[in-house]
Amino acid sequence: MKLNFYQLITIWFILLFNQSYSQFGFYTDVSSYYDDNIFNNYLAESDFIHSFSLGTEFDVETEVDNLNLYYDGNFTFYNENSSKSSGVHKAGIVNTYFVNDENPLNIGVNYSLKKYGDNYNIYDWNSFSAYANYRHYTSENDFILAGYIFSRIRYQNLEIFSYNEHKGLIKFQLAFETKTTLLLSGEAGYKDYIQQLDQSGFTNSIWQISSFLRIAQALGENTGMSMFAGASKNFKEGTRYLSSNDYYYFEEELLNDQYSSDGFEGGIKITQLVSPVLILSGSANYAQRKYTNLPAADLEGNPLNDFRTDNRFSYGVKLEVSMGFILTGLFGNVSWNNIHNNSNDPYYDYNNQVYAAGIEFGF
Repeated sequence: MKLNFYQLITIWFILLFNQSYSQFGFYTDVSSYYDDNIFNNYLAESDFIHSFSLGTEFDVETEVDNLNLYYDGNFTFYNENSSKSSGVHKAGIVNTYFVNDENPLNIGVNYSLKKYGDNYNIYDWNSFSAYANYRHYTSENDFILAGYIFSRIRYQNLEIFSYNEHKGLIKFQLAFETKTTLLLSGEAGYKDYIQQLDQSGFTNSIWQISSFLRIAQALGENTGMSMFAGASKNFKEGTRYLSSNDYYYFEEELLNDQYSSDGFEGGIKITQLVSPVLILSGSANYAQRKYTNLPAADLEGNPLNDFRTDNRFSYGVKLEVSMGFILTGLFGNVSWNNIHNNSNDPYYDYNNQVYAAGIEFGF
């Protein structure tokens, strides 16, 4: 008897579940925050934003691998700018195979989409990703990780900016007896536009490399500190834009993805375990972004004699509390963040404060 594809899949699942252990997981997160500059520009328009997240996963474990199916959803609502409200949905499947019973090889795919309100639906997008990575432990806490990610991002109403992305990455982690942990990583990304255009001033591809270093140090039984530094560099530059009424809308302004600029960043974070259920942390960061193809302009839109450069300083505090005494798996948090962005483009020279509070539950 010859079996078709669907019959084979059905038999495979039956055999899998008969020889495995399955488990269901769930989480939800509700938060609200006040942002006094939601568009991150000198106009400083404020709003109250409410966010609701929901996630589920189903794990099927065998002796040698773990199959995970998951869904993550987020809904964000703006009080005053309701059209900016959005919904994000992500679903995927990943299989983890353990090489020599301890080194995980992950292979997975996922699909995501984001929808805005009527006045912002020009930014709607969907994406498909496929990836594989392998983590090899050289000791209990030391490892080498290498991986590859393919993504296809499509903007339904801005098709000229849709692209494929290929990204390779490698990470090293070393833990020392001094309670110091060192993480070093590098990435190379290639962005290839789906619409290949032979037009002056337009590029068909961009590629970028980046590196990241983080050092974490235990300062005592209940105190920890981490510092990080990162840099990125575009080795093939270019841009795309839309024009209307003699005004150019650059991709860097509309979408502001990682390939829009290169530069460096660094920061520090201190974490204090105040009690078994209370964690207090504070952080400070600095980042410089040099937009390689976006001309700076004055407030009337007239180009200046330089490309846009931003120097961003941010700092904040966060208090997290475990509320297991009320319900197992329940957590709460409050936070405050302050951002100063100094730019040679006066439209993007701004200050921004965000006050947030949230509750998370998972099992």
